[in-house]
Amino acid sequence: MDVLVPVAVVLLVALIVGFVALNRFVAKARAQTNEEVRTRLGGDPVLFDDEAEALGVESREQGYLRGMGCLGMNERELLFVQWKPRQEIRIALADIVEVIETTEHRGRDFGRPILAVRFRSAESQSEDGTDVIAWRVYDVGRWRDALRAG
Repeated sequence: MDVLVPVAVVLLVALIVGFVALNRFVAKARAQTNEEVRTRLGGDPVLFDDEAEALGVESREQGYLRGMGCLGMNERELLFVQWKPRQEIRIALADIVEVIETTEHRGRDFGRPILAVRFRSAESQSEDGTDVIAWRVYDVGRWRDALRAG
């Protein structure tokens, strides 16, 4: 019993140190991606979410472009850059065919509204030449309205 207390303390300290290190890593990746997206969109985007979660591209493998990152929009394009691994997608607003507020993507129900965008894509294997990507964003309605107006 006397041995369990020091072991528990060591484990607790290791968990706290690991948590702090992970938080710093995530904060640094987020800040770098945030700055990169803002710069590539020309400074001050029309709309921006630095905690957007990409839910994948319909035509690609299940893990492609899934994860946290920064989503930004200017007058010409939509840009998402993932924090880690560094993957991105850039969609010209002129290539957006449909903006959808839904709860489902790739056969999965997310239980709350997500933003899906159907866009023309040279890589698409679909008959109509379009693909779909979806995100969890802070304000789905605001993104939907801005993209539809864009």
